[in-house]
Amino acid sequence: MVIFDKKWFPLIVTMLCVFAGPGVLFMLKYPLGEAGGGAIFRFHPVSYFLVLLTIYNLVRYNYHIGELKKYYGFTLCVLIVLIYSLTFGSSKGNLFLFNVLFCPSLIIFNFQFINYKTINIKIWKQLMFVLQFFFYAECILAILEHVIHAKLFPINETAILFRSNAFQGHPLNNSLFLIFFSLFFYSYEKTFVKRMIIIGLTVGALASFGVRSGLVTYSLGITLISLKFMENGKFNFSMKNIATLVILVLSVVYIVFYTPLGARITSAGTFNDNSSSVRYGVYNMFNYISLQDIIWGVPQETIDYLMYINGIEIIENFWIIWIFKYGVVFTVYLGISFILFFYRMTKLAFPVKEYERLVMLCVFLLAASSNNSLAVNTTVICAITILCLTQYNILRYRPVIKKKPRPVQAELVNF
Repeated sequence: MVIFDKKWFPLIVTMLCVFAGPGVLFMLKYPLGEAGGGAIFRFHPVSYFLVLLTIYNLVRYNYHIGELKKYYGFTLCVLIVLIYSLTFGSSKGNLFLFNVLFCPSLIIFNFQFINYKTINIKIWKQLMFVLQFFFYAECILAILEHVIHAKLFPINETAILFRSNAFQGHPLNNSLFLIFFSLFFYSYEKTFVKRMIIIGLTVGALASFGVRSGLVTYSLGITLISLKFMENGKFNFSMKNIATLVILVLSVVYIVFYTPLGARITSAGTFNDNSSSVRYGVYNMFNYISLQDIIWGVPQETIDYLMYINGIEIIENFWIIWIFKYGVVFTVYLGISFILFFYRMTKLAFPVKEYERLVMLCVFLLAASSNNSLAVNTTVICAITILCLTQYNILRYRPVIKKKPRPVQAELVNF
């Protein structure tokens, strides 16, 4: 089939991951994960496409597993936790694991065939262009939505103050995309002016989303990457890096305190949006459950009841949600596997920049831990996986092509 050809399927998968957020799908009459929407809408469209693509490539390439062998541990872990939650587990609504954590494994399996027989650097460059376009379009759309006080792709939400939705629906989900993408492009950008544009757009977009934790973690990431503490055994306090930090601070202060974009953030002291109280109140739920439930997971009815009596509408921390749903044992297993997988992905994006990948890993986990985005349907890990694979292949094959203009033969990519 044409859509499964390696000239097209990478672009289709990438477009679905970055642009097909809940608001976009809702406008297309696809109520992703909404109550009453039906079981078919619990899976993101990219999940269906990846399953069909996997079957197609398995048959086409004689059931070759290839690079997925290196990620067996993570893939097997996600399958075990997913099967446990659907059989012996007590909670419900766990199919998000397939969308969030299993689909990245399918991406790794299928994307290895892009370079089968011949290196297709053109396809990787096309993917990078799409990812860059998404980043800038996401930032600009978020800011414009906040300025005109209208949403292009609205979703069902109960926020009192206006918050942009952009392409990925909920502001917290958008922030995870922007934080990783922005730090990535910032790390590889060498032009000072373009770096400042990246910072300005990201800060403006995060302020438009009203994500306080996102602004803090992003500022921390920019600071650490700019200064590169103890680089080659020395502190890197160059004038260029100091100027970057000064502009970062001024941008945050000006956008948050002197423009309408920071309305929700500056109102934290005078407006009670229950965000902080909910985060603290959820810990009281542990006082009502047994040690066995904490170890192996809490029944869904108990979770719903405890949330009701404690006045909690949403648990805004994916680690706590994982503990309630799967128990400490499976949460630790899943958490360690996920962190190791994420580190390997960042290592592909920064093969010779260990400091940058450690910063990216820590900042992203810190930002993700401040909300529940990794416990709902989101394609952020899929998008990050594509970004890392794309950068790895561009770095790997660009020098080869420059030295050897004739076609270069390759069997399969080593991710």
